[in-house]
Amino acid sequence: MSTIDNYISGITDSRDVKSYGDKSLDQNDFLKLLSAQLQHQDPMKPMENGEFIAEMAQFSALENSKDLNAAFKDLNSSIISSGSLQASLLVGKSVSYESSDLKLTSDSANISAKSTVAGKFRIQISDSTGNIVSESIVTSASGDISENWDASKHNIGDSFRVSITNTETLEEIIPRVTDKVKSVDVSGVDIVIKLQNGSQIGRNDLIEILEK
Repeated sequence: MSTIDNYISGITDSRDVKSYGDKSLDQNDFLKLLSAQLQHQDPMKPMENGEFIAEMAQFSALENSKDLNAAFKDLNSSIISSGSLQASLLVGKSVSYESSDLKLTSDSANISAKSTVAGKFRIQISDSTGNIVSESIVTSASGDISENWDASKHNIGDSFRVSITNTETLEEIIPRVTDKVKSVDVSGVDIVIKLQNGSQIGRNDLIEILEK
């Protein structure tokens, strides 16, 4: 039996043993064990300085790891709380996000996109059956594409599909649609933004936040 085992046995063999439940070793326990190891070491084979330093280094690394984990947990809680508060301020505001799906919540809809090159762009809007209900050509010198579609001939709640194509390169551009934030769900790991059109997006999906 090693000297550390003898020391632990001497402690636990006492008649006045108290149970502390599932108590993990802390700094005091380590120092006691290390002290016992030094006191009961073989005088003919004393503990090497390197061994002593290695044990201290291992314990120091363990303590630093525990402190770091606790710090990360506190930081994560702080970030989630801060993010939830910021997300709650979005309620009632209009936001834009990338999507080819468009569901009417009013008699008009704002459609936009961002291209890496300037040029002419074809915007097509199709209904749920695939029929094209609107088609237009937008010229952009900067690559910023924007159009306000008059949807007064259609009903609130109707769903459409939007496609934007560069007429010269035939490159497909991802559309951006705009809708109002109805509520924000902060109960999960990530924040979920629920929109007036019934869809939902994550906070990383936001492209732009508007006043109205």
